[in-house]
Parts: sequence; structure tokens; C-alpha cells
Amino acid sequence: MGSRHGTVSRSNNQGCRCARCRRASTEYHRAAIARLRTVPRKQVPHGTLNGYNNYACRCDECKAANAARSREDYRARRRGAV
Repeated sequence: MGSRHGTVSRSNNQGCRCARCRRASTEYHRAAIARLRTVPRKQVPHGTLNGYNNYACRCDECKAANAARSREDYRARRRGAV
């Protein structure tokens, strides 16, 4: 027996991809990102992809971290590693 459909735990722990479980997971993650984006600027982990992607920080340090990752991804695709 497991958790019921339409829950985040069913989606995460049991890998269920039915419409109800996917919707529950999507709503949970959207709410989590919304909470992160209300964090005061001093608490954002600057210079990281986390700061750029999850906290939507666009300071020079976070933009540089994103640019570096983009370059790495591009190079990996060119080498055929991805």
C-alpha cells in the first residue's frame, strides 16, 4: 500500500506520473520557488546557479555563474558528452 494519488509523496516516492500526482508536484514546486523569491537579498546564495535559477537573482555574480554553466553545457554538447 502506498500514498494516495494526487499527492507529492506519491509522485516523488513511488514515481507516479498520473495527471493528479503531476499536478500536485507542480503546485508544490511552484509554491516552493515563490517562497524562495521572497527571501531578503542578503540571504540569497550569490554567485551560484541556485541564486540565479531558484532565487531569480540577476546580480553580476549570479549572472556570471549562469554564463559559466552555459559555456560548460555548450562545450559538453560539442564534445558529445551530453
